[in-house]
Amino acid sequence: MNKQQIKKVPFIDKICKIKCPNYDFLLSKVSFEYTSSNLNEIKCMLLGANPGKDEAIVGRPFIGKSGRFLRECLEEVDFPHSVIANAVLCSTNDTSSIPNFNECLKICSIHWFYVLKKIQNIKCLICLGQVAYQSVRYAFKLNKSHKKIKFSQFNYFGKVKRKDVEVDLFVIPHPSYFVRKGYDKETYCSYLLKILNFLNKEENISEKLNNLF
Repeated sequence: MNKQQIKKVPFIDKICKIKCPNYDFLLSKVSFEYTSSNLNEIKCMLLGANPGKDEAIVGRPFIGKSGRFLRECLEEVDFPHSVIANAVLCSTNDTSSIPNFNECLKICSIHWFYVLKKIQNIKCLICLGQVAYQSVRYAFKLNKSHKKIKFSQFNYFGKVKRKDVEVDLFVIPHPSYFVRKGYDKETYCSYLLKILNFLNKEENISEKLNNLF
């Protein structure tokens, strides 16, 4: 993966100040990371839960123990350039400690959805665990009856769409689950490879269609 670049959504603090019920409670925000400075190379968005203590200190998502696990797996499979983000911008070790958490989740979804809309090359959205999926449900206004999730496994839901944004939605376990259980990287890498194979097939189909017309 190329040199990482941290970018901020311009209106993050303004939205939070106006709408977030916890604005004065959680102020240590961690923005998104783009793994390439060339936005045309960005193919995916990886959406986690919330930044932890290490992330808050450095100001970069996924650098703790589970973050290192994720990054090593991404590098192992040569995963495409992506936006690395979190469903909740503010740092906390436990989302259950955040008052009005669902309200925060709805407000924070505005920020990552904005990035998704701006980078039109993004083909897939990968939820890392339950919190990320809940945020996606709010952002895309998915019905509660949307397919039951097994958050400890690989899940693919097909395309989800809202306004001008249409992406393929995947849900895989949060890397912290694998770290906590002591699982090795082989299974997690296999999940990423499934997504990678899907992307490659989609690109091959698009290329063939372009050649035809």
